[in-house]
Amino acid sequence: MVMDGVKGRFEAGGERAHTTSHPPIIKAGKFKPNIGVLPAGQVLQRVANLLEQFTGAEGEVMVGVLDAPLDTSTDEVGEYVVHGTVKDRLLTKDNGTALDAAELIKLYEIGIYPE
Repeated sequence: MVMDGVKGRFEAGGERAHTTSHPPIIKAGKFKPNIGVLPAGQVLQRVANLLEQFTGAEGEVMVGVLDAPLDTSTDEVGEYVVHGTVKDRLLTKDNGTALDAAELIKLYEIGIYPE
């Protein structure tokens, strides 16, 4: 008897943020609607059980890095890296700027390793 264990396949367009140096743990999460098109590498925070852009403001807590681009006007669920390596050149905050040294250390502390 031949068995095929594939339940389904999907493809995500655009560059992915994760690397294969340390296999990532990727979760799916619900995003705040209508906050724009988020790029792969966007650092995320959770507010009221919804994911949104990390801005670097006092008191915000990073929870992951968006793995693939997401248009929040059409999609409410996206994939984000919660552990593993990510491409440092893609990492960004809400305003499109790179993370500073202290923010990169915080990523390391939650188990996300830029390379």
